[in-house]
Amino acid sequence: MRPNGGKDEFPGNDEMHASFIIPPTYENQLVFKFKSIHMANSLSWILTDQDGNLVYQNGPLDYNTVYTDTFNLSKGCYRLILRNAEGEGLNYWANMPPYGNGTAGYAQLKTMSGQMIKSFQGDFGREIAQSFTVGMTIDVPELYPGGYINIYPNPTSGRFEISLIHDHPQEVTVRVHDALGNRVDHGVFSVSGQSILPMDITSSPAGIYFVTVITETGTTIRKIVKY
Repeated sequence: MRPNGGKDEFPGNDEMHASFIIPPTYENQLVFKFKSIHMANSLSWILTDQDGNLVYQNGPLDYNTVYTDTFNLSKGCYRLILRNAEGEGLNYWANMPPYGNGTAGYAQLKTMSGQMIKSFQGDFGREIAQSFTVGMTIDVPELYPGGYINIYPNPTSGRFEISLIHDHPQEVTVRVHDALGNRVDHGVFSVSGQSILPMDITSSPAGIYFVTVITETGTTIRKIVKY
């Protein structure tokens, strides 16, 4: 590196790194189950979009009551926030027997088929939140010899797509194995340029799976989570 055409006097600051956590990607329809506690008037929840606009929020809450709401969401980024104004979350140990006479609540996100995808910690104090995306590929495409590969959505409820970019036509083999090495899906595809390969592990149980993509130029293995 030659800054301003001269010698770099501080090569130690030529690079900068930052760590970040990629939020999960969910389906566009979600079920939110919320159980209030003995002090329901201190509880609230909101769902906001990437601009901070209010998308959904709770109505009046009664004591020790289960509420079920369905979220119908467009493509974008979202944040679900739960609050307790008294700082006692949904399951504060000091309120529970034998220390107190309080009741515990819960907050859960599920798919439309009832599969659990997020269960919020109960003893969260004043606030807890979960960020997520809908219909967006937020994974960074991985460069491998001969092209790019990306898998979406991940986590998945079963169906997912493999996006490939190749510089010339070729045959691609895809195999999906579970954590024990059992093959649960596979396919052979003829690809050229940018291609989308559909895969389906809907009939397989929730867990971690490994997707192997075999091309003329090499083999790439990616992990995918089924909820």
